[in-house]
Amino acid sequence: MAPRGLAWLRHVTLPADAEATGRRLTRVLEAVHEEVVTANAALRARAQADPIAQALDDLVGIGPVLALTIRAEVGDVTRFARGGKLASYAGLVVRVASSADHRYYGTITREGSPWLRWRWSKPRCTRARGRTRSAAGRAG
Repeated sequence: MAPRGLAWLRHVTLPADAEATGRRLTRVLEAVHEEVVTANAALRARAQADPIAQALDDLVGIGPVLALTIRAEVGDVTRFARGGKLASYAGLVVRVASSADHRYYGTITREGSPWLRWRWSKPRCTRARGRTRSAAGRAG
């Protein structure tokens, strides 16, 4: 929750029977918010310290979370001879069935890392909606 929302919760007037519960839940929400802020700062610092994550972060639609996810799931990219091998590893290639002179193309194979497949489909959707990088460097 945004700081403005937390400030509103601190000043909202509740019925007497809900007041104690509301205040207790507001304190829990504030504690969770602090943890999220700390985790986000650590994640951004880790991404900035990794040159490959930095290079991925420079691409449209990829931020520090996605960059570190790709980095962790792919590992050493030099183990893939070409991009098609990496796409196959991620399960992003089309299933092909062939018989005699006929070739049938199906959906993606969905083999490999579900995290990598899910994360790589995300920037493609962002680009498809026509979003570009904002001045802050994030898709928007």
